Amino acid sequence: MGNSKYFYCYSYKLMHFLKSCGFWYLSTGFNRKSNSTYFLFEKSDDLDNAIIIWNTIKFKLKENQK
Repeated sequence: MGNSKYFYCYSYKLMHFLKSCGFWYLSTGFNRKSNSTYFLFEKSDDLDNAIIIWNTIKFKLKENQK
């Protein structure tokens, strides 16, 4: 597989986090194999950085929900 210029987001929480950071998905779709909805974002360095931040804080958010 080559490098895609799109990021397929399967997480509602991540999608809402990205929207709060000013990113908007291009479209939504449904993966029939996994029976999951996805949100399609255009890749960029800023999007990559936001995902890195999400991956850093998501575990802390989970701990606070307990």
